[in-house]
Amino acid sequence: MKNKNRSSKTDAADRLLFRPVFGIPFFFAVLALLFFLSYHGIGGVASRLLEALFLRWRGAFSHTLRRLGVSAFAIRYLDGIYSSIASAIAFLPQTAVFFLLVRALDDCGYLSRAVFVTDRFFRIFGLSGKAVIPILLGYGCGACAVAVGSSEPAEGRVVIRALPFVPCSARLPVILFLADSFFPHHKALVAVLIFALSFVLVFLSCLLCRDEKKQAPFLIAELPDYRLPRARILLNEIVKTSREYLFRAGTAVFLSCAIFSALAMLTRDLHPTEHLQSSLLYAVFQPFSFLFRPLGFGSPEMTAALFFGFFAKENIIAVLELMQCGDAAMLLSVPAAVSFTVFSAFYTPCIFQLIAEEKRVGGAKALSFCLRTFVIAYAVSMLFCTALRIFLALC
Repeated sequence: MKNKNRSSKTDAADRLLFRPVFGIPFFFAVLALLFFLSYHGIGGVASRLLEALFLRWRGAFSHTLRRLGVSAFAIRYLDGIYSSIASAIAFLPQTAVFFLLVRALDDCGYLSRAVFVTDRFFRIFGLSGKAVIPILLGYGCGACAVAVGSSEPAEGRVVIRALPFVPCSARLPVILFLADSFFPHHKALVAVLIFALSFVLVFLSCLLCRDEKKQAPFLIAELPDYRLPRARILLNEIVKTSREYLFRAGTAVFLSCAIFSALAMLTRDLHPTEHLQSSLLYAVFQPFSFLFRPLGFGSPEMTAALFFGFFAKENIIAVLELMQCGDAAMLLSVPAAVSFTVFSAFYTPCIFQLIAEEKRVGGAKALSFCLRTFVIAYAVSMLFCTALRIFLALC
């Protein structure tokens, strides 16, 4: 009798949930709550506390090095690496909370129902509702989203092509950092517009890449009963997410910051310098900076930030902070600032996502996806930069 009552309640909830007039708004309300708790609520508060803790430890770290008699050059080098790693790790709570909540939605039975709720919408793009899962996971980590993918090869390729335009948890801090640096009085509006642009690029990519001859199969699956998320499952998700995030911060971010700091603090003759213009960094990246002059930000600093951002998107923040470009608005005009923000949000995905794509579709296709994303981001950024220049000239 107890199971029968539980089943009848589940059926009643599903009948309400699968009505488009209720189910679709409810789905977007769940997404809004998910992002709020992850990046502004619980996750945001925890990130700010962790950032404050690292800032306090930074002074103690520098003081300890001076007491040990470490040279000023070495202290400046190690302090730069520490600051960069700390800025990357400070966003760990946001990522952990995001994946925790997604796992909770899956374990309680809602995520499998979201597949059916969104199925009709995704069929416009030649996909099934199953595409909502990798796209949703893409807001946490693109590499994880690619690994989940889709069981249908044709559908999976379309989703993988669209995933680079989904701002993951590593890109989101970059977007917020750049919005705060360039447009401090309108940072919320800029972040929302970047997210809106990401939706346009994701679904436009799906629409253009779909195969008209191969439609996604109809969904047939047994829906689980609703239940409370299990603590063991959630704990395992936190441990797994934290371990993977710290591994990335301890490898890609650490190595990138160590290399970049060395380039920025040494001349061509390998002598210490405090002037960036005379550093090895300028010698290495200045020949490539012309590529981004049509976008308005063709400088060695910005070129270096984008290069190291390929290894981990958090590096964009780390590099700009190492170059003391926190007040980046002084370096770029408004069109160039918008262009750099858009390009940073959508250009080539990080190396971890590229490796995941290589395992899924092969090296040649993964490289073509990578180049395709770069070209599209370049074209969109140039469009924004040119349009704003014309608008400001007319005003």
